[in-house]
Amino acid sequence: MQKKFTLGWVAPTLWFLGALAIYSAVDRMLITFGSLLSGVIPSDPADAHYVKHALLISFHIIPGFLFLVLGPLQFISSIRSRWPKAHRISGRIFIACGFITAVSAIAINIMFPPFGGLFKSIAVYVFSLAQIFTLIVALRAILRREIARHRAWMIRAFAIGLAISTMRIFFIPAYLLYGMPSDFTVALGMWIGFLVNIAVAEFILWRERKTQRVKLG
Repeated sequence: MQKKFTLGWVAPTLWFLGALAIYSAVDRMLITFGSLLSGVIPSDPADAHYVKHALLISFHIIPGFLFLVLGPLQFISSIRSRWPKAHRISGRIFIACGFITAVSAIAINIMFPPFGGLFKSIAVYVFSLAQIFTLIVALRAILRREIARHRAWMIRAFAIGLAISTMRIFFIPAYLLYGMPSDFTVALGMWIGFLVNIAVAEFILWRERKTQRVKLG
């Protein structure tokens, strides 16, 4: 008998958090492609640089959007049980998008004018490479049918990717209180967002291992 489909609270919460980054991404795409269609280059140097590298930005934003939308679906058990093929297909797209997003983030960090300083650039490199690594481990695990290991590394990979939204929880109040953030504020917000997400992911995995040991004991 198939399990009844239930959405639960985890996926909506993750989608809500992801919406913070999705909103910014959609706004960026509208500005960039609106400028390309009109032929008017924005007066803001930052916006103008996005227009100049519209293709690269697209390779970052569109896969990033799919990553944030498909990610929560990977953790809904009723989808895995009722529609395993759909789960596998969405998982493959999720992993591919995660790779593309991480690689394009590194390219953007290299090609765009420095904003946030060295501390921020290091964060981009460290966590982009960490996302690539976690996705590789998750992919290898599922190819070997190591389901529990695959799930754990998928959680880690999504936590790293979702940090692009978590950091905005710190950016928005800082912006409202103090105006345009300094390089240090930008870098600090990125590190806090990433590290908080990693800590939460590891806590979830630790709690699951502890629960499993109690059941077996």
